[in-house]
Amino acid sequence: MQINYQGQVYKPDFAKAIKLHNGRIVLVQKIIFGLFMFLFTISILIGIIYSPGSLPLPYVIAMFIPLVFLTLPWWNEYMQINMYQSSANIYKEEISGIIDEKGFTINSVKMKVNYLWDAIIKIQKTDDIVLLYQSKNCFNILTRSLFASEEEWSQLVAFLDDRFSKTIK
Repeated sequence: MQINYQGQVYKPDFAKAIKLHNGRIVLVQKIIFGLFMFLFTISILIGIIYSPGSLPLPYVIAMFIPLVFLTLPWWNEYMQINMYQSSANIYKEEISGIIDEKGFTINSVKMKVNYLWDAIIKIQKTDDIVLLYQSKNCFNILTRSLFASEEEWSQLVAFLDDRFSKTIK
C-alpha cells in the first residue's frame, strides 16, 4: 500500500483539528471557570453594594484582574487557531507526502520529515480529519481534502483503524 497526498490544510480544517485535539476539556474548563467568574463577580458586587466606599478604588480595580484570567478558556482556543498565521505553521502552505506500511512523510517548503508508525502514540479522527500524535501535544494533521480521491481517504482510514486498533486505545 502506498498513498500519496498533496494540498493545503486551510484555516477552517486547522480550527477543526485544534478543537478535536482540545476535546471536551475546553467545555469543562468553560463551565468551571464560568462558575468561578460568576461567583467572584457576585462577591465583588455584594461587597460594593453592602459596603460602598469602604474599599479603596485600587483594591476594587485589583479584584477585577482575576476575572481576566478566568476568561482563559474562551480566548486560549482562539489564540491556538490563530497560530495558523504563524510562520512556523507548515499547514498554511502546500504540503505533500507518502503514506505506506512503514510510516508517512510530510514535505513542505520548510521541512521534510519521515515518521515511522512506531513513533505514533495516539490517533484521533473524525469524518474528515486525522490527527497523528508523536507526543501528548504534538500532532500532524491529515485532512480529506489532501487526498486525490475518496477511495484513497477511505484506504487511509481503514489502514489506521487496522494498524492502531490493536496498539493504541
